[in-house]
Amino acid sequence: MPLRITPDVIRNAYEYLRSTRPFNSWKLPHADKIQIRTVLAHDKLGEWRFDNKHHCISINDKYISTSFSLLTTLAHEMIHMAQYVLKTETSNSEHNKDFFKKVKTVARHHGFDSKWF
Repeated sequence: MPLRITPDVIRNAYEYLRSTRPFNSWKLPHADKIQIRTVLAHDKLGEWRFDNKHHCISINDKYISTSFSLLTTLAHEMIHMAQYVLKTETSNSEHNKDFFKKVKTVARHHGFDSKWF
């Protein structure tokens, strides 16, 4: 039976990741300070954005249905957030050298395959 993805599940997964290395050194905001939602999109698994006021993470509950896919997708979006918070990116969706360096660090600490990102 697939995992039912809800904003509360995402929020708890976010806080779990935020409490672990390397996320805990990236000054990411507490889950209570960001907007977390599920979406039914046809073209993406997740999305992070900043709307000049709030961070927002959306996870596609149509395609995300396991703990592994939730954690890897959420980690991907949290890397984008970290790029913004740490001012290491030039746009909201930068898959640049810094992004892939952070991917390798996250993969090493969490046992993820960096190709999933």
